[in-house]
Amino acid sequence: MLSQFIEQLSDTGQVRFESPSLPSDLAECSAQTQTVLHDLHRREKANAAYEAPDLLLSSAHQGAVLLYRLGQFLVFREIPAESVTNEIQQLSSSILVDGASAIWSIDLCLRHLPAIYRLAANASTNDPLVASIVAVAARFPLSSVGIPLPESPLPSEILKIHQHPTLSAIYIDRIIATASIDRLGDVVTRRKVREALGHFSDLAPKLACALAQSEFPT
Repeated sequence: MLSQFIEQLSDTGQVRFESPSLPSDLAECSAQTQTVLHDLHRREKANAAYEAPDLLLSSAHQGAVLLYRLGQFLVFREIPAESVTNEIQQLSSSILVDGASAIWSIDLCLRHLPAIYRLAANASTNDPLVASIVAVAARFPLSSVGIPLPESPLPSEILKIHQHPTLSAIYIDRIIATASIDRLGDVVTRRKVREALGHFSDLAPKLACALAQSEFPT
């Protein structure tokens, strides 16, 4: 069940998939899944900087479903590559990233996307699943810090993140934690990373060096 998946994910970061079939609560957000998502939201909100956005259940459910299917596709490799690619594209494109509450809610589960990427990439960088994960990563920049992207995220998508202080703080923290130089492509992010590092740039030498280079002006 999706609700059990979310609980395992939030409690231990480790999940088990019994079969490649779809659980009954994947298409509709069951009452049990709603309860689990509300609990997850409350825990993350308590640990967040500033005042976290409100929960959008539909967005949180969609983010959980997308991650669930990515996990299944990683485990059950007998699923045809074309089916994997098509379903991931459909799931990803159906999620509306509109406003702080949607971004926050999607990220409640999708923040584990980099872990799935690492597992898939370690198995084979030429795997179609890896390409699909990268495509998802490009669409959800807050949740995908640490995944190398072929191009920098669109400035308009990054602006949506920085327009809310909680999301902005999460984004900057993840960039620093992963030394993601590829996320320094916009002026606002560069400024905020500089501010966050302050006088302790020696603790993040790769980022500090990148920020000092001429191609990353203030």
